Amino acid sequence: MTILETGIGYKRVRKAKFATLSTQRQRHFILHIGKKEDKLGLKIQSEIDNVLGWKFDRQGYDDKRYPHETYVRLELVDDFEQIKPFIDLAYELR
Repeated sequence: MTILETGIGYKRVRKAKFATLSTQRQRHFILHIGKKEDKLGLKIQSEIDNVLGWKFDRQGYDDKRYPHETYVRLELVDDFEQIKPFIDLAYELR
């Protein structure tokens, strides 16, 4: 775990960060999924939006700068099991 100026980052030893609990941008749990060029975050974002029943409003630059990131509004999560598969995926792909 690394503490950042804007939140707490979670990573495996000698691996890239797979999640961030952010204190900026409406306090989201951010999953870093795969490599930036794979753009998996954009695909997974729509899946998480469907599970939570709420569409995350990505800013125009988000798709270009952060296509590997998926944002989760934790207050919309009723049960951890809703997002656990996505956390596992981020963990495995980083």
